[in-house]
Amino acid sequence: MNKLINTMLMVLVIASCGSPKENALKEIDQLEKQDSLFDAATLQARKDAYLQFAEKYPDDEHSPDFLFKAAQNLGALAQETGDSSLHRQSIVLFERITTTYPQHPLAEDALLLKGFVLENHLKDISAAKAAYQEVIAKYPTGELAEEAKLSIENLGVEPAEIVKKFQSDTIK
Repeated sequence: MNKLINTMLMVLVIASCGSPKENALKEIDQLEKQDSLFDAATLQARKDAYLQFAEKYPDDEHSPDFLFKAAQNLGALAQETGDSSLHRQSIVLFERITTTYPQHPLAEDALLLKGFVLENHLKDISAAKAAYQEVIAKYPTGELAEEAKLSIENLGVEPAEIVKKFQSDTIK
């Protein structure tokens, strides 16, 4: 018991030595190192830490990455809990990345994932199509423009049908 208390005190002393920003980054690093990657409590803790950092330090280079990770954690939480409102929250974060950090390398990914979530989890085909079209319009030479075009072509098509189509196209 004393050993545990001493260890906790040492962690607190070490943590208090850095700036609040450094401490937040250390906390995030510790959360990311936890073994239980898909445990709901861990996902929630990570998401909260990412969002708190991005809110407090919006101009920091880590903030777009942390917003993206927070959105991914929300998606995993939604899958884990069956709560579709968490998918809607992830879309808000993807939109925040694309509007606040449009030149960031993850902005294109965030926009495509917004479409993916709308299509596959929220079943909002028209909004998904608009998101995919936005990928093509904003990033016409980007890596994901072709994927967005394919997604539009296959909107509403069941995955099994896409596989059949792909197989028949490759056989020809």
